Amino acid sequence: MGLDRWYQLYHHKRMRNTRPISWIKAARKDFQKFPKEAQEIVLDALTIAAEGAKSSLTKPFKGMGSGVFEIALPFKGDAYRTIDLLHKSRQNRIK
Repeated sequence: MGLDRWYQLYHHKRMRNTRPISWIKAARKDFQKFPKEAQEIVLDALTIAAEGAKSSLTKPFKGMGSGVFEIALPFKGDAYRTIDLLHKSRQNRIK
């Protein structure tokens, strides 16, 4: 099952009034290279952010200003990172 279809099913089963996650094309390609288990964990963290909360994996990304967060996942001896840029309306809900 492709990532898009998996995410649609996952999103439908688990989410409530969740904003869709928008991807930069190159970032999405890099994300698809993550191990499947790491993708699931990072998608959970992104989903939590899309619902207006903050995952325990999410930390402010220093030097980039408010609304920019890093999701850093140590996983099986490697580290996988994503950057989440919050839309202004989501910033207000998280504070």
